Amino acid sequence: MRKRGMRMMTNKRHQMRCDQCEAAMINGVFCHETGCPNMHSRYDREAGKWVKQYECSVCGNTADVGETCCEEE
Repeated sequence: MRKRGMRMMTNKRHQMRCDQCEAAMINGVFCHETGCPNMHSRYDREAGKWVKQYECSVCGNTADVGETCCEEE
């Protein structure tokens, strides 16, 4: 906590962890070790697991594996 004038400031951060590697936070970016099976995945807090993702070949957005991003052919 830091004091700023008469207010107390808190820094709330969610602690991220990987169950497959010794991941690190580099310049505020969560980074897996090279070769980690959870690379190119996002952490779903509600489900409590890593979800694989892919880049859509039509629009270029990122989507979860098994879900369609847009009108892919």
